[in-house]
Amino acid sequence: MKKFKGVLLTVCLTFLIIDCAILLVTFVPVLYPSSLIASNIGVSEKVVRESYMTIIHYLSLFSHKALSTPAFPMTKNTAFHFYEVKVLMNRLEVIGLVVLIGTIYLIYSTVKENDYRPFKWAGFTTLGLVFIVGGTAYVDFDGAFTMMHHILFNNNYWLINPDIDPIINIFPESYFVTLGIALFSLIGIGVLINLGTYFKHINCINTNK
Repeated sequence: MKKFKGVLLTVCLTFLIIDCAILLVTFVPVLYPSSLIASNIGVSEKVVRESYMTIIHYLSLFSHKALSTPAFPMTKNTAFHFYEVKVLMNRLEVIGLVVLIGTIYLIYSTVKENDYRPFKWAGFTTLGLVFIVGGTAYVDFDGAFTMMHHILFNNNYWLINPDIDPIINIFPESYFVTLGIALFSLIGIGVLINLGTYFKHINCINTNK
């Protein structure tokens, strides 16, 4: 039972590190360069930021209204793609909350048993995933971006034509690169917290011997 709890906590911690990082870079708009994008596409910064915030709010679990960006009308296919993204984000929010509750219990239980190994396992597991995914993106960002969309979506609606759907212009590739860097940075912080927790415990044991 102890081993099972350890493995389960490892999986939960790994998921939470990645899930929280994704949700933070998606819903905290501090990295969005609205002024730069506005100057590049010839639209006011206010219009760009309002349209961006409308979409971000739409992706939230708490939004139940249909997506509408008056300044950037979109086709049905593009609107459906944003809906698919919303479904994915909402699943991450709900599953993340459930996993968080379970993780709190598992941490309490394993720490009570003086078993800190899941923090180490989660840290190194996440680190391995970062090297694999991050390395792939570094070598070929466009290829990794395309592969990700093929995995997540069973259609080509994510291939948005800016001439037909100018809404895509407020999401340039450079912005996704920035999000990717921020994502891996946040995941790295999560890894450090987990490994730091484990090695701090080991250091305390060695100090008290």
